[in-house]
Amino acid sequence: MKGKRVFTKAEVKMLLDNSEPREKAIVLLGVTYCTRIGEALALTFGDFDGNLLEIVAEKNGEKESYPIPDFVQDVIQDLRAYYNAQHITVDADTPLFLSRKGNKHSITTRQALRMIQDLCDRLGIQEKIGTHSLRKAGVTHYWIESGYNAIETMRYSRHKTMAMLLSYVATMASNDLVHKPAWV
Repeated sequence: MKGKRVFTKAEVKMLLDNSEPREKAIVLLGVTYCTRIGEALALTFGDFDGNLLEIVAEKNGEKESYPIPDFVQDVIQDLRAYYNAQHITVDADTPLFLSRKGNKHSITTRQALRMIQDLCDRLGIQEKIGTHSLRKAGVTHYWIESGYNAIETMRYSRHKTMAMLLSYVATMASNDLVHKPAWV
């Protein structure tokens, strides 16, 4: 996480608009649900069968449920169709991010990193980018959208301490509040 920068909104849009289904799913889950890469790689197609997605926090094993909006369901269905076109049978136990080792194995965190870096290279996005850049972008988005509500953002992002949340949002390029005082 340290040293990895946050994707901008424009970069997230570029990633989503120019990715194949597996790449799109990993980007979307990272920014929508603020997933750590291990949390995303643990997800299966069965996790998206209902209206709620249950994410098990990688750091402490606690579970948190989130609504599954239509745009997420659409990307998951596109991913299912992508695998089906390759004659890969997908069921509820099939990991979203299949490894070449077989139908029931997910890619590794290193392979996920390579996937994101390759996508960024194709699009000319440089600097220190990693899988955690997706999580940071999601946390930053919810921090701003919540009106800088620390409690709400901590719950949504599964951060347990204010210090950890602040280490994420402190990396925002737009945190120069001196130029935006409410009293001027």
